[in-house]
Amino acid sequence: MTSQVVSITRQIDAMTEPEIDFVWDFIRKRRNESLLKAIDFKLEESMDSKTLNAEEISARLVKLGIA
Repeated sequence: MTSQVVSITRQIDAMTEPEIDFVWDFIRKRRNESLLKAIDFKLEESMDSKTLNAEEISARLVKLGIA
């Protein structure tokens, strides 16, 4: 793993600012997609187990800024 980190660091060091911005935007987007998938999965689990009703789910989505 350490050699991979060193390799990635060298590659980033050789990149231009626009390339670095593109990589960061991509990483942020992937992180947000993963986070939304996790939220969606947890909400489905709650709906299936009937621990949350539709109003509670809607309220949580609004609180998260998704709905």
